[in-house]
Amino acid sequence: MEISRLDKQEIISTLTFADLEVIVTQIVQRIISQEAASLIPNKYRQEIPFNSTATPFWQIIVENSSKVPEEIWDSIPSNASENLDAYL
Repeated sequence: MEISRLDKQEIISTLTFADLEVIVTQIVQRIISQEAASLIPNKYRQEIPFNSTATPFWQIIVENSSKVPEEIWDSIPSNASENLDAYL
């Protein structure tokens, strides 16, 4: 059974478990495909070739964090990650 074929007058309680499972699966698949399609705006969708010479993201983070003075790191509370909302 497909969602589009579901008679508007048909009561859900008359459907079998298998019918309901098919309908729920179709709904979930539609939601997932809609969410995936909306994650990246169309104007940004393009094929960008992989640049093997680009600096890895993690390396940029390490390099930038090494530039932060030690006294700044010392001023960060030890539970900052656990209570981030309280510190923002």
